[in-house]
Amino acid sequence: TKDQFWKLYEKLPRELKEALSAEETGGIISDACSRNDAEDRLGEISDLAGAVLIGLILPQEFPKKIEGLGIEGDTAERIAREISREVFYPVKPALEQLHNMEIIQKGKPAQESAAVPETAVSSPQAESLPRKDDAYREPIE
Repeated sequence: TKDQFWKLYEKLPRELKEALSAEETGGIISDACSRNDAEDRLGEISDLAGAVLIGLILPQEFPKKIEGLGIEGDTAERIAREISREVFYPVKPALEQLHNMEIIQKGKPAQESAAVPETAVSSPQAESLPRKDDAYREPIE
């Protein structure tokens, strides 16, 4: 719904908001559709690109979603490649951050002790603990 869209939009990083509303983005999508004889699907492909930018679709799923509109596989790949290169790639860090945040929020919380490598622990208590030999490590010569 429109309310859900605006709630998601408000949480987006600035780069993604700009990409969503940029006139250049619309031109890139339009050109990609024109070059690949898919002008009749321009609105739907624009909606899919917007869904990627707002975080509803993963960028990797974009070609399959275009193909799902009834566009031939090779043509869908070409359109997706052009849009990905010119629209998604420039905002790749923001997209990665957006999708990582969603995965962390939706997934199970990770245990911090498993995520911290042994060498990263620098508390005085950890330094006084005896080191155990790791049977899986090879000796350094």
